[in-house]
Amino acid sequence: MNLAICTIVAKNYLAQARVLMSSVRKWNPEAKRIVILVDQFDGYFDPSGEDFETILSQDLPIPASKWFHFKYSILELNTAVKPYALEFLIRRYSLARIVYLDPDIQLFSPLQSLFDTDSAASIFLTPHLTAPNTDERQPGDLDILRAGAYNLGFLALRATEESNRFLRWWQSKLYELCVVDLARGLFVDQRWVDLVPGLFSGVCILRDPGYNVAYWNLSHRKIQRSGAGYTVNGEPLRFFHYSGFDPAEPDTVSKHQNRYQLNALGDARALFGDYREALLRHAYLDCLRWPYAYGFFANGEPVPDIGRPVHHESPAMLDVVDDPYSDAGFRAFVDLWNQPAVNHGAPVSGISRMAFRIYGIRPDVQAVMPDIFGTDRIRFLQWLLSNGKAEHGLRDYFLSPAMEALAADERAAPHPGRTDLPLEARRIYRSRKDLQRRFSDPFGEDQQDYLTWLLTYGQREYKWSIEMILPLRRQWEECLASRPGYFAALLHRLRLSGLTASANGLSTLGAWRSAWKTWWDRSDPGVTSPLPAQDHNGVEPSLEPRTFGVNIVGYLRAEIGVGEAARSSVRSVRTADIPFGIRNIVPNAPCRNEDRGVEPVAGRPDHHFNLFHINADMTPSVFAEEKNGAGSGQYNIGYWAWELEQFPDRWSSSFDYYREIWTLSTFCQRAISRNSPVPVVTIPLSLEIALSRNYARADFGIPAEPFVFLTVFDVLSVVQRKNPSGVIAAFVQAFQADPRCRLVLKVNNGSAKPGEIAKLREYAAGYPVTIIDRTLTREETYGLMSVADSVVSLHRAEGFGLTLAEAMYLGKPVIATGYSGNLDFTRPDNSLLVDYRLVPIGPNQEPYDASCLWADPDITHAASHMRNLVASRELYSRLSRDGESYVRTHLSPAAVGAQIKERLRTINRQRTEPAGK
Repeated sequence: MNLAICTIVAKNYLAQARVLMSSVRKWNPEAKRIVILVDQFDGYFDPSGEDFETILSQDLPIPASKWFHFKYSILELNTAVKPYALEFLIRRYSLARIVYLDPDIQLFSPLQSLFDTDSAASIFLTPHLTAPNTDERQPGDLDILRAGAYNLGFLALRATEESNRFLRWWQSKLYELCVVDLARGLFVDQRWVDLVPGLFSGVCILRDPGYNVAYWNLSHRKIQRSGAGYTVNGEPLRFFHYSGFDPAEPDTVSKHQNRYQLNALGDARALFGDYREALLRHAYLDCLRWPYAYGFFANGEPVPDIGRPVHHESPAMLDVVDDPYSDAGFRAFVDLWNQPAVNHGAPVSGISRMAFRIYGIRPDVQAVMPDIFGTDRIRFLQWLLSNGKAEHGLRDYFLSPAMEALAADERAAPHPGRTDLPLEARRIYRSRKDLQRRFSDPFGEDQQDYLTWLLTYGQREYKWSIEMILPLRRQWEECLASRPGYFAALLHRLRLSGLTASANGLSTLGAWRSAWKTWWDRSDPGVTSPLPAQDHNGVEPSLEPRTFGVNIVGYLRAEIGVGEAARSSVRSVRTADIPFGIRNIVPNAPCRNEDRGVEPVAGRPDHHFNLFHINADMTPSVFAEEKNGAGSGQYNIGYWAWELEQFPDRWSSSFDYYREIWTLSTFCQRAISRNSPVPVVTIPLSLEIALSRNYARADFGIPAEPFVFLTVFDVLSVVQRKNPSGVIAAFVQAFQADPRCRLVLKVNNGSAKPGEIAKLREYAAGYPVTIIDRTLTREETYGLMSVADSVVSLHRAEGFGLTLAEAMYLGKPVIATGYSGNLDFTRPDNSLLVDYRLVPIGPNQEPYDASCLWADPDITHAASHMRNLVASRELYSRLSRDGESYVRTHLSPAAVGAQIKERLRTINRQRTEPAGK
């Protein structure tokens, strides 16, 4: 039998190809084993040492091959080469029969008999489904319909004129249209093959349950194991397709489905365990980290997938640039995508072709910004520079048109002779057509009225913090002072008071009386008068005869992040000479409660303010205890942390316990304020670290010589969020087993999840990685930081990033994901920030919803930062100096204490001063 079995991979899937070909050798030893590598070797492995023949995709007879490799993403390209590879192999080896299998497949019995199923057939396909899915789980029938009737992880051909005609036809379709574009009905190569049974003769659709068993058909196929092997519905298991299986998540069947948990699969469960072990034996962790050669220009810059179809924008570029990966290709690529988009024949400032292409494929962005050439332009450019940059992997040189346009917009002065408006007020006006219709001249005649709207209905709609209210009110007063006549001023004050009352559901008549009395009594018409503060129900808080000061309530003994936040507030208020009391709470969590960094102080426990260091999820249970101050009439402030951009609706009732929320970063402030009916204010953590002695590496069992990278994480804080496996991957990619560098993982509360620690030990096996899984005091942890050279955090999301701030305080350069709360202090000039893209969180990551997003840090970029930090002493010294200076200045107890004092005084003034005075 002249038979070949082949697969197609990039280097990162080489382990899967090795496992597949090992099973081919076992069950079909007479078949030629061939792997098409859609990549370059680049010294990462020696093809001569593999148990199969390796052929580079660049050697296939594909027209304009360099551009073909450039225009498709890694998924698209690995499928687009398929018909070219099959035709090439049939001709090169004069094959009578050929079978293509996806690399994540494993054989369990011979495949020769499939050609006996229909001796007249030339093309053999397997359907995704042979029976309907009747539950509401994924994938459902509609999902399969979108992906294609047949799974092209398998295709078998008998070398005939008809199969050759099929391959030529398929090549003509995949040359330009092997794309993921569900809106156009395209899903790489699969949807095209839906047409094959109608277009070609000799098509055999295999319904044997033993072929192509996978997550999409398991509900119809019962797998049983015996001494003779596996059967499916009583027939031999031919091959199993592990599509979407992740060895890092060994309890998950596939990331593409939610129908099964592995422990519910019976005998099939052993398949996944054995397959995972086989992948690890074949260097899965190494292969996963190897870079994709066609993902980078020759100068090392990554190719953004969103821009790969550049030939559609400028077909002439193919004639001008021979190699799109070259320096000339890079320059032409950037220049083309940075050209301005055109609207009605005119270029639009800031919106480049790249920006407009992104907009065109994002229906979610289109829904909230329907007019990017008009009133939504500024908002869209701001989104592009934040979320858009991360989600589409854009480098700054693709964002320069947007940055320059925004900078020009901010420099643009208002009309001559008119008063400017605060930046946020200008941005809101530009984004709102209704405001533009109502206030046609916000810099001139309509400015007073526009400011009045901002301070009333705008305040309610946008939930201004006091930091926004005060400059708006000052502007309102200055505008009023420029108008002649006391009665005109009175009318504006009456209008402001009436609209304020109306916006908050209060009595307009009472507000007018207050405004009249204020106007009658005032001695200085230019005095700034903040609006009276309201609680979230629009009711003026009652004033209690208590002393100015704050009662700090929290887990003050707990050795966890929320406990350290409470201790931070104690340090800050003590430094700022704010009277305070302390109330300790014991957390309902398996953590140590032995921190003695803060001790009780004498003094009254009933100060004006209660500051609860209790997150939203625990607020109701804490307030259920009467001793914790619920219903006391004091001004309750919640201090919350949250790590995602989306704050859960399920905790909305927790706002009811507080008059306002404090949070530890602008990232958290933005997330929480979207749901909050009360003010949300950023008050960062403060740091103060003093070591009682000099620590040495020997104290922690770390060798003295290597350059040491340290990562610190708590298993109770969701291991996947902290992403220590990502740090291991970056370290290994950067240094392999180089003994001159070492990675140290400090684990807190490891005994709570021993399985997670075991997985990390397995990932790190064979590399210079030390895992410290024992209890250290807080000072000992600081001592560990002091003997490390650098601290790394490849987190997926952080509310603040306390470990990073502590490392910078101790003069350690940090490498961190360029996303979430740490960006308040890890800046491009004092830290090494790692690129990322936003991805869905997925299941089993409580308390986070599976549909929410977090960061997927770029492991290759992180590895590059690691290498650069080791190689450049100048870089190391600069980051050490600048990071330490920034944190010690801006996150000192004195600096944070001053913020707290000013905020409490502002609240106090709002509560005690009548409107207009």
